[in-house]
Amino acid sequence: MQATHMETRGTRRSGFLGPLRSELLKAGSCPLMVGTSLAIVAFSTISSAYLTYMTWSRPDAAAGLTPSSAYQFALPIEQAGFALVGALVLYMDEAKGLAPSLLAVPRRGILLASKVATSAIWAAGTALPSIGAAFATRTVVLALVMGNVAAPTEPLVRVRALVLWWTVLAVLVTSLATLVRRSMPILVLSLAMMLMLSSVLRGITPAAAWLPDQLALCLYQLAPPAVGMDARGAIAGLAVWVVGSSVGAWRSIARWNP
Repeated sequence: MQATHMETRGTRRSGFLGPLRSELLKAGSCPLMVGTSLAIVAFSTISSAYLTYMTWSRPDAAAGLTPSSAYQFALPIEQAGFALVGALVLYMDEAKGLAPSLLAVPRRGILLASKVATSAIWAAGTALPSIGAAFATRTVVLALVMGNVAAPTEPLVRVRALVLWWTVLAVLVTSLATLVRRSMPILVLSLAMMLMLSSVLRGITPAAAWLPDQLALCLYQLAPPAVGMDARGAIAGLAVWVVGSSVGAWRSIARWNP
């Protein structure tokens, strides 16, 4: 009986790892996915070099930024790239349809879990090099122009919370795209929310403070919006969004006829 139990557990593990490996390989062979990740890291590198040098060379126009921490100023903009990462996880299947994946993995919960895990792994795997490249570039520029490497002062964002938000954002976009069975509408809506729409809604109704990007501000901004919410409340709100969208995605994919 014990051997049978161990065999069943091993089968379940391999039943998840197989689709996960397939999704990761698919993402690694998708030019758009690879290009998006490289573009995010390149943006971090270029913006870090520019902001560090400009705040050193023109301190009167730096608006309070310091050369040692100015590289963090552009980091929140990168969330647009991570929304694209989340959308591409489903978009890779849309050209040929999801039918081959549904037929290859009859247990659709495992298929959804592998896609969500791929989104999280790819987002985190892009976020860490992005942050590392930004800090390394900042350090090199300071060493070249100042002759020393100053420690970061007056941080502009909570970097670890920002990495968490990027990962959650990618997972959320993947789940919502699976829920509605289309990736691009969710991507466009996500970008609209992050760029302007959620701020407009905040001026109309206080309930908009529970939108994902507004909750994220309470996590990574040092001076979060005045919404009467702490970091724990923001994490709980984001967790509700992720769980709700994942359950909806599971129900949608369960009814998806190949």
